[in-house]
Amino acid sequence: MTENNAVGSRDVMNTVIGRRELDLALTVSASEPTPSRGKVKGQLSASLGVGPDQVVVRRITHRYGSSVVDVRVHVYNTKELAATYEPKYLFDRDAGKKATRKEQAETPIQPAKAEAAKE
Repeated sequence: MTENNAVGSRDVMNTVIGRRELDLALTVSASEPTPSRGKVKGQLSASLGVGPDQVVVRRITHRYGSSVVDVRVHVYNTKELAATYEPKYLFDRDAGKKATRKEQAETPIQPAKAEAAKE
């Protein structure tokens, strides 16, 4: 993945929850594999001037028969906001960890705060 390779993009600032939502179409050469989450996260955090803990890679999809890779990324104002709004498994994926089905089953489901306040 080269430095200036965004073909098309969508950039929306969601001020309500303090995040920037980016949909990028990146070009890669035919000899390159699909870029890793870490590589995308590192290059975007460097080019946007934010910390890597504020960038969450939601999805990376390589278009079939093409050299274009579609990437969806959320960039938060603070790392605390990222931890609040993004699911934990995305942080694990970005860190290179993969949860097993047993670990997923053992993770307790937390009730929503609004529902807990009503009781």
